[in-house]
Amino acid sequence: MLGTETVEFNAADYDKVVAGLVERQGGGVPRIESNTLAEKSAALTLAASKSEPPMGPAPKSDPVAVKLQVGEHDVVGELRSKLDYEAAKEAGFAPALPIYRRGTRATGSETHRAEFNALPEAAEGCAALIQEVQDENRRDVVVPAGELRMDKGGKLVLPDARHMPLARQAMGGLAERLGAPAGASGYLSGVWPELRAINVNRLAVAKAEYDAAGSEPTTAMLRTRASGVGREVFGIVSEGYAPFDADKIAEAIQLAVPAGARADVLYDGFRSRFDVLFMTDVSPDEVVAGEYFKAGVRVRSSDIGGGSVAVSAMIWQNLCLNFIILDVAKQEVARLRHFGSVEALAERFSKAFDTALGKIDHFTAAWGYAQKDNVVATVEEAKGLSIAEVLPGLFNGLIERDLVPVPKRSRKAVVGDLTRMYGLDTSAAVVGRDYISRAGIVNAVTRYAHEVNSDPWVEHEIEEAAGRLVLPARGKLAPLPYLALPA
Repeated sequence: MLGTETVEFNAADYDKVVAGLVERQGGGVPRIESNTLAEKSAALTLAASKSEPPMGPAPKSDPVAVKLQVGEHDVVGELRSKLDYEAAKEAGFAPALPIYRRGTRATGSETHRAEFNALPEAAEGCAALIQEVQDENRRDVVVPAGELRMDKGGKLVLPDARHMPLARQAMGGLAERLGAPAGASGYLSGVWPELRAINVNRLAVAKAEYDAAGSEPTTAMLRTRASGVGREVFGIVSEGYAPFDADKIAEAIQLAVPAGARADVLYDGFRSRFDVLFMTDVSPDEVVAGEYFKAGVRVRSSDIGGGSVAVSAMIWQNLCLNFIILDVAKQEVARLRHFGSVEALAERFSKAFDTALGKIDHFTAAWGYAQKDNVVATVEEAKGLSIAEVLPGLFNGLIERDLVPVPKRSRKAVVGDLTRMYGLDTSAAVVGRDYISRAGIVNAVTRYAHEVNSDPWVEHEIEEAAGRLVLPARGKLAPLPYLALPA
């Protein structure tokens, strides 16, 4: 099936049929009905296994399932793999070719399935990291770089005379802000504390003298957090650094990730990596050489400067008969620097993550993942209604349940303002979607706090309430309440 055209075909005619469909429909990747293919594959395999052709007309009976062994060729698996390969190329990937004939039955996918099942749900994994970062109680302090000093024990001395431990990973940022030559951070990290202090203090004095001579004063933003050794400096960056940290990334992922995805989250206190993963629903005893069995979006970032937020789409393919030789095709879709406002950076990140998901939607759709975070999917009263008809009931339900603290004024007026804010959203959370996303609802509430609400005391409360709408409980996002607005 491609576009509006459906064609029944014999498996042996795959290439000719697909070429014709693509030409007539002006491009695209055809979808194959797997149940039809399975019947045809079984019939073809059964016929091929006969040493002599049957005498007389073939009896009318249901197709006989033939269990293929590892190393035998599977027509259905070959067709599935070919379709996936063409979709991968169309999405911009450069996948490798299998080292065995495409469609040859393989084994060993059980290990990968078990590893995938052991991962937490994406919302749960992100929630755990958000809590870990929030427990650090991070604070950023901006000081003149030339006024920093270091004591003999290796602690950084702030202009207000506080002594703070300095993480080894922050040494590069300190050397850069003090104008040290390239490679100095490695030397400073390697020498004993007293010698390190002598070097750092001399660099700081020289920086202060240089700034006093008329150049633009150099500032340093000290990134501090609570730790087992007291409040420590874990990073030193420029004042223009936008702290779009691991917890903010995790919150944005929670808004965008489809239901059923798993997450492999790594965080060492300085760097973070999020792998949002999806797994094939093909049975382990049916996988083949050339099987695309996993897809995902990878996000890498550093909270100490010197790096960007990198967003990539990835697909995994089995190239052999035992799932040992694998190909991981990776495609970077965005690299975002930590500059500008945090709000603008969050918006750019959300669009980049949405783009990365689009690169793998052929696979996630084929594997049965819900690509739409439709907040009204479980609302019985909303079935059959348009977006314009459902939105007021959703916003009214949030207000009625005290999930959004709005001023005491006309309920219809507030709901009308929230609905209008939803219509002003130009992000990927709303544009081009024929359903209501949770991200769109949250964005509308946040926009209301800034553009309609005039009470600065209430603004922060509304923002916090909007954030709670995307925080899962036990790894699950609660459905939003719906209450029809009285006429």
